[in-house]
Amino acid sequence: MEILFIPIAFLLDQWTKDKAEANYVGKKEQICQDKITLGLVYNKGAVFGFLKNNQALLWVLSTLSLLILMVIGIPLMFLKGAHMMKLGVCFMFGGALGNLYDRYKKEHVVDFFSFWFKKDVFFNIADMFVIVGVIIYTIGSLFKK
Repeated sequence: MEILFIPIAFLLDQWTKDKAEANYVGKKEQICQDKITLGLVYNKGAVFGFLKNNQALLWVLSTLSLLILMVIGIPLMFLKGAHMMKLGVCFMFGGALGNLYDRYKKEHVVDFFSFWFKKDVFFNIADMFVIVGVIIYTIGSLFKK
């Protein structure tokens, strides 16, 4: 059942990126009592713009990380139980697919929100799925039998 979160994460990510591109070109908006800034940033690198000047290495590392998730995730899906770990891997995989798809189709990743504590760093929904997936997977691995 957890595997359904892969397409959900991917589609939600792509839908929100399309909305951001339609509504935030050249403008920004503060929401949630100025805790979140909505805007539009095209990121040619990984998180924090890492490797933006080395696209070949970025592609290799992005593809490798997706393959590692598959190596971990596919056997995990056949285990009995381990639902939190499965959910975490599915969140990570769906998020990674969303950003990899952007990188392939647009040659950049669409980021569109930042938080008050680091207003110059923008994220997207795929990033949040990856971060939350890592947290869920870690918690699940700590409490597995």
